[in-house]
Amino acid sequence: MGRAGGLNDPAAADAANAARLRRFATREAPRLSPFYAALAGFAAEAPDALAILRHRLPGQPPANMLLGAVHRLLLDGADHDLRAFYPNLVERPRPLGEAGPALADFCRRFREPLTAIVARRVTCTNEVRRAIMLRLGFGWMAAHGAAEGARPGLVEIGCSAGLNLNWDRFRIDLGRHGRFGPRDAPLTLGCRVDGAGPVAAGGPLPAFARRIGIDVVRSDPADAGDRAWMQALVWPDNPGRRAALDAAIAIAIAHPAEIRIGDAARLVGPVLAGLADDGPVWVFHSVMMYQLPVQRRLAIERALAAASRRRPVWRLAFEGEGARRYVLRVVRYGGGQRRMQVRLAESDGHVTAVRLYRPIMSR
Repeated sequence: MGRAGGLNDPAAADAANAARLRRFATREAPRLSPFYAALAGFAAEAPDALAILRHRLPGQPPANMLLGAVHRLLLDGADHDLRAFYPNLVERPRPLGEAGPALADFCRRFREPLTAIVARRVTCTNEVRRAIMLRLGFGWMAAHGAAEGARPGLVEIGCSAGLNLNWDRFRIDLGRHGRFGPRDAPLTLGCRVDGAGPVAAGGPLPAFARRIGIDVVRSDPADAGDRAWMQALVWPDNPGRRAALDAAIAIAIAHPAEIRIGDAARLVGPVLAGLADDGPVWVFHSVMMYQLPVQRRLAIERALAAASRRRPVWRLAFEGEGARRYVLRVVRYGGGQRRMQVRLAESDGHVTAVRLYRPIMSR
């Protein structure tokens, strides 16, 4: 199997990965993580870092994989001067501008264990703040008849460890727009909300007949190794994300998801067909379609449309449009084809603020 997005020539792979790292450093990370923006820029100039990234699985983002692997070794106790720059590992971090040589040396000294991590792991970040968008989208769906008086099946494509299959067990605080979810929830998530559209997150939600996740690699929140990798993927200068992740992991252990392992393009059709009755199914995914080639995205679209010949199928998608803009959409399928689409809101990938749209339905 080809690595690094199918580039088998080492020089071409290094050039492509360096370009991706620079884009992350200059466009994607600066607002959310100045720390990782700087490290990614240094990694783009480090030959050992680029050599490690030749072994990443196809579709996996270079910056998240490399820096997650480095973070994992440091969290596990790796003894190196690079530790002194991490804001979550030392009380007084050294100036970030001096971290380049330390990162390059770390990648040289720990090249073998870093390569082992990058070669077998995937970005199962399970960013639980995306549950804010799920609450907005599923609330809108419930208010517009998506449950149709039944108990829908809930299916997540790209579920990682299944943390967001528990989205309705989190408390969502949208300030003046309201608070939704269980009052005694062990995890509360909130952010600023503005824009012209209405919030339809607080209406009654259905009970779900089943909750099923689909992913290409198994990630078990009850497994210490999988849990450590999820924690390592949290950016070191984002302490609130780490606290939310740990709370969501505890919820997932208490409410384990039913997860199927394999290619979603092949599995989603059989999963929907295997649901017990002909009631509606709610399918969702968040910030994962960028990892799939176009052919597999189209195969998922065809599978959902085909399943709608038997049952109502609703799809909630929170996916990227550009480097920092992610849009929340609802799609309804019926009779074997897409019947309706509506755009509800946008945010960044970590949902630090939400802008509501005035919903306009289209085919």
